[in-house]
Amino acid sequence: MTHRIDDTTPLDLIADSPQSGNGGDEFAQRMGRDARRVTRGELSQEVFYERYHEEILARFGFDRRPGGEDR
Repeated sequence: MTHRIDDTTPLDLIADSPQSGNGGDEFAQRMGRDARRVTRGELSQEVFYERYHEEILARFGFDRRPGGEDR
């Protein structure tokens, strides 16, 4: 019996699914794509955090990601 391993991550699901009602959120899609780039080693975590820190603060008023508060 062969078992297929599902390698879909939650970030894949978020990045690939449109938000209900508005046809998708470009920020979430962009952040999801970059998160996948981090997992593949194509983008550093530091660059990822710096790239999205200000927009996360603007949208949510805080950044609770690891390292987010200190930036």
